[in-house]
Amino acid sequence: MGSDEYSDLPDSETNFEWQQIFDSLPDMIAIIGLDFKIKKVNKAMLDTLGVKSEDLVGKECYSLMHHSEEPPALCPHAEMVHDEASHEVEFPIELLKGDYSVSASPIKDKDGNLTGSLHIVHSVTERNELSKINRYLASIVESSADAIYGKDLDGNIISWNKAAESMFGYLREEMIGKSMFALVPTNKEAEYHEFMDRVNHGEAINNHDTQRIKKNGELIDVALYISPMYDSNGNINGSATIAHDIHERKLMERTLKESEEKYREVFNNANDAMFLQKVSKNGPGKFIEVNDTASEGLGYSKEELLNMGLKDIISPDTVSYLPTVFENVIRDGKATFESEHMTKKGELFPVEVNTHQFNIRGEKYILSIARDISERKKAEKALINSEEKYRTIFENVQDVFFQTDNNGKIITLSPSIETFSGYKPEELIGKNVSKYYFDPDDRTKLIHEIQTKGSVEDFELTLETKDKKLKNISFNAHLMKNCQNEPIGIEGTQRDVTERKQMEIKLKNSLKEKEMLLKEIHHRVKNNLMIISSLLSLQTDYIKDKTSKDIFIESQNRARSMALIHEKLYQSTDLKRINFGEYIKNLTSELFYTYRVGNIGVDIHYNIQDLKLDINTAIPLGLIANELITNSLKYAFVDSDEGIINIEFRKVDHNYVFIIKDNGVGLPEGFDFKNTDSLGLQLVNNLSEQIDAEIELNTGEGTEFKIIFKEIEIV
Repeated sequence: MGSDEYSDLPDSETNFEWQQIFDSLPDMIAIIGLDFKIKKVNKAMLDTLGVKSEDLVGKECYSLMHHSEEPPALCPHAEMVHDEASHEVEFPIELLKGDYSVSASPIKDKDGNLTGSLHIVHSVTERNELSKINRYLASIVESSADAIYGKDLDGNIISWNKAAESMFGYLREEMIGKSMFALVPTNKEAEYHEFMDRVNHGEAINNHDTQRIKKNGELIDVALYISPMYDSNGNINGSATIAHDIHERKLMERTLKESEEKYREVFNNANDAMFLQKVSKNGPGKFIEVNDTASEGLGYSKEELLNMGLKDIISPDTVSYLPTVFENVIRDGKATFESEHMTKKGELFPVEVNTHQFNIRGEKYILSIARDISERKKAEKALINSEEKYRTIFENVQDVFFQTDNNGKIITLSPSIETFSGYKPEELIGKNVSKYYFDPDDRTKLIHEIQTKGSVEDFELTLETKDKKLKNISFNAHLMKNCQNEPIGIEGTQRDVTERKQMEIKLKNSLKEKEMLLKEIHHRVKNNLMIISSLLSLQTDYIKDKTSKDIFIESQNRARSMALIHEKLYQSTDLKRINFGEYIKNLTSELFYTYRVGNIGVDIHYNIQDLKLDINTAIPLGLIANELITNSLKYAFVDSDEGIINIEFRKVDHNYVFIIKDNGVGLPEGFDFKNTDSLGLQLVNNLSEQIDAEIELNTGEGTEFKIIFKEIEIV
């Protein structure tokens, strides 16, 4: 039935209800005929335009709303008349002083004939706000951590978000269509009915603490927010509920309380005195908060201080400049100044005060933090005394202290310059320092070094004394800068190192002689060991017994391993340390040559770092390596002509790790290498003790000896 039919009806109950709904809608609504004449308007339009019904009914809509003689180009009613479809458009309506969304929906009689349109004028602002609210609601429903669900008027669930599933344990499909009473405890049913009665009358329930039942029967405490839901006609058709787990809220409340307690604890236990004042038009008032340090330091109770102000605790001499201080605080938001606090007993002590202004809810406050600087004042006084002592030292020190400006003019010289060079300070101060250098290029090099690095240490050059003697000088100097961090000159000290330089020359010559002697000793020791090795080699030619012959060969190899170390030292510039990684490779090559028969298919794999060892560690470790590599070559591959020997040498943290591993037949089960008749392994054990090394034996796959040690320090 079209709305034209309603206008022709008598004052029936149906027409009355329709009129109530029509007038209760907040948007401006009009029924417009095909001739663009207004047939009916609702109360919202009359109230908005401030007219009566007779001022509008029967008039062309465009003449009233747009003050035009024909419909506007985008008139939705005109479009609707053309195609009998609904149309909506946004444009400014001057009469309503704003932008509006205007829609026209067709109205037909019972025979389906078009009779006009339902014209709805809706503020774009309201629509946008509604759209925003809808987006917020959708976002809340989709991502809220709170349970959100909707119910119809019968209390049946019609929507159920993810958080509701998590909170109550019911999946969405389990709850849709199910009665809300599945969640309501028996003792809360009366409360629920009361809430629903209030909600169905348009009232919202805000932040009500209650209980609900989870799927597993567990009771949970929740805070409920229940709001009525409306249909498109503005009628309540259900309610929306947000259930918030109170546990989180309670936890937050406890956290906040703990935070406040921590703040209070920090405030009260701070090492500096703290005073909080509220700022009025007349300036800072009485203290509204003080901490324990303030109370203890001044000798007043907190109650006494809260009836006092800043003027009551400072000395009379410092009261006078308080207005200036607070002017700075008001202007800059902070100020730092020194003052004197007066205790309850009338005793004065110096303080440094840092004052800050801040706002809380539109009110201005000043927090003053006062630090007792009695010790600092004592230190400053001590510094003055120290400066006096420094002056005494300056005048009597043997090294020469100097300062020059950017042009090289001497501006300060300590009195020791006279002993140092024969010049009195007044003979040089004010003159250019270049006349003091034997070689002018030395000055250029010194300046360049200081300008590049900012300072120099033990920079040596030659100066000329008053009587034309040359002296070796060691400079320690740096750039002098002003408060703008700009270079203004150079200052430092100079020390006569002439005797030290002469001594260094003598020591270098002496050291060179000793190095040559030590090289000769290493060379001769190596030669003697090689002679012993050769004698042992010659002797083996006359020995027929294999066991005895092996003993001679092993002794020969031991001598060669030591000789190899002395040869490395003789060839090196470092007469005390050798590259042990390189040594191991050379030693292994010689042992392979010695035991090459039967070991042609044996490969050697190295994982060796280039690390230097002291001779006192290298010789025992070299003999250990000789024994273990020899054992692998002699015994590991007796049943095979192929195999691998892995040799590792590396440093891990502060330890050296030396590993010799083969994949041969291995040692007998239960073999105790620390208690054996083998001379070689006895030698390994003894030498390991000599360098304080730990030995680990692993016989899982072949034989692995791991030796861990720190280098011996010889005092």
